[in-house]
Amino acid sequence: MAYRSGIGGGAMSATGIETALSRQQAEEFLYSEALMLDQWLLDDWLGLFLPEGTYEIPTPDAGDLPATEAQYFIADDHELLKVRVQRLQSRNAHSEQPRSVTHRQITNILVFPAGEGFARVRASFTVHRVRDRHVDPYLGWYDHLLAHTPEGLRFRRRRSLIAGDQLKPGSRLSFIL
Repeated sequence: MAYRSGIGGGAMSATGIETALSRQQAEEFLYSEALMLDQWLLDDWLGLFLPEGTYEIPTPDAGDLPATEAQYFIADDHELLKVRVQRLQSRNAHSEQPRSVTHRQITNILVFPAGEGFARVRASFTVHRVRDRHVDPYLGWYDHLLAHTPEGLRFRRRRSLIAGDQLKPGSRLSFIL
């Protein structure tokens, strides 16, 4: 289920890299990504990252500081992200055996230019996670940096900002938020 952005609307630069991103393209990409995660297609999801891509979940008090200067729940480079996906797919991920059922809703998608070949995409999310007969809602915002590549859109940075000042007691981030 690999995603390739094939919708028109972007301009091509002299390097052949698409430089403009429409909201419709961003929506399609984010909705496809949500479906991959809800269906636990983690290898396909990992394919949405550039080799230098990162997956970040800063703590609510981190502000705009990078992971080198503030606490983050998760600050994975591509290699750590591969290990995370492998662990989640193995029986050694006890916190996800059996795996959680998730349902993602993404709204209020906004697209901003972020330099040639990149776009910043902000969106609101609600992820309902069903685990051990409990439903936990995770609310927040995405603040992604997407790259146009010949293969389609890819994450340079995938950042989830959790609403509120802390996670609910007993909540876990053992799944992909």
